Amino acid sequence: MAIGNIFARSPFIVEIDEASQIATKIELFIWNEDANNDVGIPPSPTYTLSKVIPSSNVTSTTYNISPYIREYLSFNNIETAYQDYDVNRNNFCRVTFKRYKDIGAGYVLIDTLNYYGFDGYGYYSEGTNPDETTNVLYDEGTYYYNYDSTVNLTTDFNLVPQTICIAKEETETYRADYTDLVTGATSSQAYSDYVPGFGFLYTLPRQWRAVQDAYYANGNKVEFYDAAVGGTLLKTMYFKPLEKCKHEPIKIDFVNKYGMWDRTWFYKASYDSLNVTSKDFNSLQSSITSYNTTQGQRSEFNINGKSTIKVN
Repeated sequence: MAIGNIFARSPFIVEIDEASQIATKIELFIWNEDANNDVGIPPSPTYTLSKVIPSSNVTSTTYNISPYIREYLSFNNIETAYQDYDVNRNNFCRVTFKRYKDIGAGYVLIDTLNYYGFDGYGYYSEGTNPDETTNVLYDEGTYYYNYDSTVNLTTDFNLVPQTICIAKEETETYRADYTDLVTGATSSQAYSDYVPGFGFLYTLPRQWRAVQDAYYANGNKVEFYDAAVGGTLLKTMYFKPLEKCKHEPIKIDFVNKYGMWDRTWFYKASYDSLNVTSKDFNSLQSSITSYNTTQGQRSEFNINGKSTIKVN
């Protein structure tokens, strides 16, 4: 069972400082889950890292394991993230590391720790190894989305206002309570280890839509709890529609500080530009005996174009 989350765009420091140790080692196991279940820890370590203590009066050794975790994280298919009932398995990974000490008679296991790995980061003010203790991988606050009355959220997955990820184990249950911001209508959605009709064991992060289809026109409040009934309120977000007609809204998808897909819209004027660069060289005649005065004297190669957009 995972005891926390590792946000690998920040250093994650593993320290070993045991009495009488002369050397240390960590065995690092990293893997991505299968589509339907947890494939389990690899039979052998993905990486093995070891160090000798600096000196007899400086015995602490540290390891930054973030770079190794990021090798198992990728964000190739944005459509999958908003269409599937689960997050893309490459957006996160499982991380287990075993800490060892050597006091002169070989390595002895100290402990085994289990985490989720995400391509997120923490702020300097949050200190070493920041974590999201509520496991709701999104910030509280008010968010706006582009409302389009012609959109069918059941099929137009690319225009879903937002999804929110919760890092959960198969034995844990979370609930999302929705409230329409205009009518006050409510609905609730809870997930434990099994979702009828899909047959998946959710031993992995689980994604919720931030806005229920029925509340799309008015927006909704969403509250996350750590139980199917009752429980502790973890976080509250408000999602409100905006309808702008003067300029075409521009949708931006990005990976947020928790390492999950995030989405926002820009509503004001936008500007597209294209910059093309190339290298020139002086051409030779195709035939030095049959000189062609209409043949070009210069040619281009290594032509590259860069498209950019400026949004407000």
